[in-house]
Amino acid sequence: ACTAHAHRGRGLLAELMTTALAEVGDRPCRIEAQAYLTEMYGKFGFVAESEEYLEDGIPHVSMIRAGRENAGE
Repeated sequence: ACTAHAHRGRGLLAELMTTALAEVGDRPCRIEAQAYLTEMYGKFGFVAESEEYLEDGIPHVSMIRAGRENAGE
């Protein structure tokens, strides 16, 4: 429902990410993001760690959010 056009712009993705990352806690988290969303995921602390690649014909980037125990590295 978050991606349905009628539901966009309501902050549902931010709410979903905040809830998911609360479950992850201090542990590192890796995602395979659609390339056009890298800036949005960056707002949640993710950084790209790969070049762009195709997944099912869609450009993606591997991204990681370091755990707090690794934040100083």
